Amino acid sequence: MVNALSANLDLKANMAIIKTLAFAIDDSSDFYTRVEHVTNLISNELRNTRNRYVHDRWHMTSGKVIRYKSGTVIKREPSSGKRLISYGSTEDYASVTEVDAFAEKIHLARRDIMQLSEEAQNLFRQKHPYA
Repeated sequence: MVNALSANLDLKANMAIIKTLAFAIDDSSDFYTRVEHVTNLISNELRNTRNRYVHDRWHMTSGKVIRYKSGTVIKREPSSGKRLISYGSTEDYASVTEVDAFAEKIHLARRDIMQLSEEAQNLFRQKHPYA
């Protein structure tokens, strides 16, 4: 049931809920601090980088990974104040090693969240043995 509910929330909302639940457990150990560390890593660093990997256009050639990032910018012309739209794209390079290192960061964060989830269940059962 929890998976069905969280599937309809974006990642940032899921991380906020996880932190709130961890706080509600009110454990005297460093449980909340560890949850906060992992959720902040996922929400603030990994989420943005993941979006670039997923939503930008990528091309691989001879061991180099090229990212094509496109976007539009709406600016005002200084003299008239008229709005102008500008479309641009940039190229960014990454090595296969960098892509692999990012995948490893995601794997480790997922492992940490799964371990903390199991620990949260155990802490909850200790506080509420008949729930």
